Amino acid sequence: MEVEDKNDVSVAMEVLKANKIRILLYNGIGAAGPGIKRLVELCEKHPYLFTIKTTKTIPEDLLINNYDIIIFPGGTASSQQNNIGKSGIETVKAFIASGGGYVGICAGAYLGSESKDTVTDVPVTKSKNIKRNKTT
Repeated sequence: MEVEDKNDVSVAMEVLKANKIRILLYNGIGAAGPGIKRLVELCEKHPYLFTIKTTKTIPEDLLINNYDIIIFPGGTASSQQNNIGKSGIETVKAFIASGGGYVGICAGAYLGSESKDTVTDVPVTKSKNIKRNKTT
């Protein structure tokens, strides 16, 4: 797409600013590794695309009006689950049911899918069940 003049760029930037992706990033007990810092840095490099807030707990007022996506990073899924507790799990489920997005990275993916007490109740496909091509 060619930009006709500076006004086109200004309009495009205003559209981006008005439609920022609002992210809540869990960084409480069970969250670990460099991914948290890297996600924050990425969002801060692109403030016209993202707003990000970190949290050590799940706010009871986690609503689609405040955030578009919640991200659970790597670490230990069981520790994340124990820390947010049943009320946190139910809050995240309600957020997802109302249209909110869930991104799970490593342990966060397991938190979202491993057992009946997790945030999304999506079954995991175990790697031993996946047929892989073997090359010689």
